[in-house]
Order: sequence, then structure tokens, then C-alpha cells
Amino acid sequence: MLISKFNKLIHNKLVWAAFAILVSLSMVGLFAPTVGDNGGSDNRIGTLFGDPVMRDELVRAKMFAEGFQPTRGGEEEQARMQEQAWQRMAIVRYARTLGVTVSDQEVTETIIRDKAFAVNGSFNRERYQQLIENQMRVPMKVFEDYLREELLLNKMQMLTGSSLWIAPYELAQSVARLTDRFTVDIVELTVSNLASNVTASDGDVRAFYDGNPSLFNAPELRSVVYVEWPLDELAKTVNVSEVQIQALYDRNIENYRNPETNAPSPFKPLSEVEDELRKEVAATEARSIASDYAMQFVNSLRMVDYGDAVSIHTVAAELKMNVYTTTLFSAVEPPSHISDGDLFSQAAFQLDAKDPSTSYSRAVVGDAAVYIMAWNTNRPAYLLTYDEVKDRARKLADQDAQNRAFETRLTDLQKQLSALTSTGTPFKVASESLKLSVKTVGPFSIYDSSAEKVDYFADIMPAVITLNAGQMSAPVRTDEATLLIHLVSREAGDQAEAIALKPDVNRMLQSTRMRTHFAAWSKALLANAKE
Repeated sequence: MLISKFNKLIHNKLVWAAFAILVSLSMVGLFAPTVGDNGGSDNRIGTLFGDPVMRDELVRAKMFAEGFQPTRGGEEEQARMQEQAWQRMAIVRYARTLGVTVSDQEVTETIIRDKAFAVNGSFNRERYQQLIENQMRVPMKVFEDYLREELLLNKMQMLTGSSLWIAPYELAQSVARLTDRFTVDIVELTVSNLASNVTASDGDVRAFYDGNPSLFNAPELRSVVYVEWPLDELAKTVNVSEVQIQALYDRNIENYRNPETNAPSPFKPLSEVEDELRKEVAATEARSIASDYAMQFVNSLRMVDYGDAVSIHTVAAELKMNVYTTTLFSAVEPPSHISDGDLFSQAAFQLDAKDPSTSYSRAVVGDAAVYIMAWNTNRPAYLLTYDEVKDRARKLADQDAQNRAFETRLTDLQKQLSALTSTGTPFKVASESLKLSVKTVGPFSIYDSSAEKVDYFADIMPAVITLNAGQMSAPVRTDEATLLIHLVSREAGDQAEAIALKPDVNRMLQSTRMRTHFAAWSKALLANAKE
């Protein structure tokens, strides 16, 4: 993990803007005083190794486990992240008893080495600070505490996995799978060429409707109340300094290369892009301002009347803000007047009127505005009558009947091919006798430069990599077809290439086994720590 997990996100301004709000609001829960909490026993949520664990510690551990990206998903995903947070706390505490630490120098060196914080190939502290504090909205101290913890976890993983050993035979087999050269016969089968003429009877259509009510529900509709901070309006209030413009220009100088090869300078002059830069600075500042306002609003919302939608009106009245109410809308058809409709709708359908902590949203960061919403009302989903959806039910029932007929035909073909090849009939001859078209592909290996030109390469390799010549794989499902694959031949690859790959493959196996071992050890450690 470490800070490298952020690298893919650094250049995505919308994602960073969303993180800015989400993380800022997470900080409210992490550092702001909790209503009715005096830091006493009511804030204690468990023990590890006999010592108490406070709620704020768990919130912080969960934020670190998520990498500052709040978990999306249902109860199962939320429970998984909660378990990871507890494991993280247990490992950190156990590491301290062993005397395992991370020095300031190790943290510094890790930051300096990360290319995300480099300008022209060298670490740039201004860029580092700008990414962490201005875009992510994470205090430097918090981020560096997170990084220190990640390095500590890495040390514990190395420590627990130090005794792992890769057997020579296992290493040789793994290398062979990468370098062996394969030739295969492939039969492509689709529903359209095996079961296109199959249709469902009237009784089958009705049975399909009765058996799949979720496919014929009118969707739930919701209405929310919300406040907003329009970014364009906030941008107009921002005073952009020449220093800010110059700094942004210097940071992104590579974006302003002059397309004219004979130009006196390789870069466009600042004066030529000044207006563009001014707007960008103003937009960034507006998003930052909205972030702060949203953080303050949610904090006030928690203090006034935790979880009650009415309190959004109370807070808004104190701040002299308008509260808007949407009409009923679905998860796939957001309110037409919201320009950031998809984000808005997604947040609205994560609200839960029965759970105070999710009856109102965190900030929803769009291109046009930042929103905070609260539950208003809904119209639950309901089952449409058979007559209302008869045509759709027939179409879906026909598809279901065709898929079932295809599976029956596929099983029958497999049996016939197995019977024919078991008597010595070549796979290709057996297939053609059943009026199946066969395509021969190869020889190729994973390391072939032309491998990407092989049809279904990514699907073929996992299926045949453990087979011996003459064997047939289980049916391979792809987006376009189902494949029956027969391994014609498997030959040893280039020995020099195999020898060169061994160190890398050994490291890969060690790393994979170490992660698996560490996950099992972490789970056992937590169970022991809670006893």
C-alpha cells in the first residue's frame, strides 16, 4: 500500500475534490468533540490485550485502513473494513510490545522517493504539501502518522513471513507456466448458434414472472431536502493573487509546452495562459471554501439534533441558507434540475431514515456545487402486475429458456467430445464430426511479444496453464462466447529466459505467500487480543 496507492488518483481533480470534502468531514468525527462524550467509559468500545480501545481510535484506524477513501458498499463491505481496522489496531499495539518502530528518517525517505511528489524528477515539498493539504484536505501530521503506520505494518508482514520458503519444484513449475509454449484447438459456442430458436411457452413466461419479482418492480422513489454551495458563485468571491497564478504555472509548466517548434521559448508565456490559470485557482479555492462550509454545517448538524432531517432546516436558518426539497426521483433518474444528478442520486439512495448516522449525507461534491442532503420521504418499490409487464416478461423468459437450452446442449457436446477423444479420435476430428468449427492457435507463451494478438488470450491462458497435452479444459466463459479448449501440445520454452525469470518469480511467490500468511496471522492475533 503506502502512499503509492494515491498515485493513480493524483491527476484526477474531481476525485481529489471529492476526497477533500469526504476526508474533511471524516476529520470532524475524528477530532471534533462528540455530543455527550467526556472521554470517559461511554467512549470505550472494547479492549485489546486487556487495554481499552476508545471510539476515536477505531474511527482513526478505519480511516487509515481505507486509505482516506470512505468505504462504499453494503453491510458486508462495511463489516470487512471494520474488521480490518480492529486488526490494524491489534498489530500496531503488538508491534510496540516487540519494540518494532519506524523512524522519522524512514518516513521522510519514503515520501521523498515517491514520484507523485516530484517535479522534474526531484522531490518538491510544495507539491507534496499541495497534494496532501490542499487537494486531499488531510493535515500533514495525520498523513505522516498514516504513513508511519503503513511502514510499521510492512515491517510486521516481513517479520511474520521471514520463515516462509519456496520449494525448488514449486518455483520450477511456476516458471514453466510462464515460459512453456502452447498450441490449442478452440471451439466457440454461443447461444445464437445453439439455441436461438428456443422460446418460452405462455406458462413459462408466467412462471418466470412469479419466480423473479425483483425484475418487475417499480423502483423506489425518494425525495430529499438539501442545501448547496454553488461553486461558480463562490469562485466570484475569491481574490486570486499573482503569486498563486505564478505558483500554479510553475507547478504545471509541462502542461504549457509551446506547439510551435520555432518558438523563442519551449513554453507558452504566463501572460498567454493567465486567465485560464486565474479561473483554475478560483475554482480550487471555491471548492476548498465549500469544503470548509460543508464541514462546519455537518458539525453543527450533529450538535443540533443528531439524525433528524428537521435539523437541516434549523442549521440552514441559522446560516441564512435556503433549504430545497426535491420531487420524488429514482436511483437511475435523478432530479432534472441538479446538474450533478448521478452523484446526487447516488448519495440520496445511501440515506437510511432508520439510522441516525446515515439519515443525512456527507458532502456531495459535484462539478457545479457541493451538497448536503437529508431524508425527506419515499415511495417504496412495488411489484408491477403481470399485464403491465407481459411483453418484458416474455422477452426475459425467452432469454432464460435459451440460456438453459444452451447449457443443456453444451453439457451434451462435452460428453460426446470426451467419449470420442477417449477412443483416440483427435479433438479436431471429433469436433468436426459434431459440426463444430475448430480454430487452432499457437504456439505461444505468456512472454510472446505477439501474445496480445491471440484471440481470447487472457481467457485461454488461465484455462490451459495447468493442463497437459491432450487434455480439455472446463468450458471457458467470455463476454462473446463459451470456449471449449483442447491443449494440442505443450513444449518447454527458452531455457535462458526461464533462468532469467526465476528470481522475479521467486519474489512474486514469496510476496503472495507472505500476504496470505500475514492475513491469517492478523486474524488470529486479533482473536487472541480480544480474549
